[in-house]
Amino acid sequence: YPLVSPFQSQMNESTAENIGMLILVQNRKIIEQTARSLAIKGIIPLIFITFLTAFITSILIYFLFTRPISEIARILHNIKPGTDYLLQCPAMHHNNEIGSLLSDINALLKRNTTALNAERALRKRLSFLEKRYRTIFEKANSAIFLADQNGKISVYNPFFLKIANKTGNANQVLHNFIELFADSRTSAGNFLGPAYQEKKSFR
Repeated sequence: YPLVSPFQSQMNESTAENIGMLILVQNRKIIEQTARSLAIKGIIPLIFITFLTAFITSILIYFLFTRPISEIARILHNIKPGTDYLLQCPAMHHNNEIGSLLSDINALLKRNTTALNAERALRKRLSFLEKRYRTIFEKANSAIFLADQNGKISVYNPFFLKIANKTGNANQVLHNFIELFADSRTSAGNFLGPAYQEKKSFR
């Protein structure tokens, strides 16, 4: 920039005498230091806010999701099958995914309890019928037995064994009960054949 004599400031610029030049030179070192200082002052609060936000978010996630799910898993691990215990849903989770999950788990627990109770009742009923029919089977005054198509007997009651012993050859009878009809094997085979084919019982 040209410098004009202050004594000639009232004169025409074209005739004014220049007494010097003003030269501006950038001090890059000071500029860089200033920029670095401003950047550090700006980034420190930003880092603090970022870490604070992450910390608060982690706490919220833990208390709202991680902790309830962990508690649900712990309770489920300790529930005994067949009990009437159901999971309790906190009030704050009634209308979110945790509440839906608890509702589905309780429905599953109810179905499981119903199925186990039905199975227990069925087992009790079968046990009662088994004892009853076993008593009838063992104390019946008629021969009862189960044989395959070859005449080999697998199950029989005491009265049948009593009859087999009267033949004098009980072991052979148990391997082929048609021996009981030794005097009429052909007629016995004709009589028993259709029963085998049609899977009918006979006396």
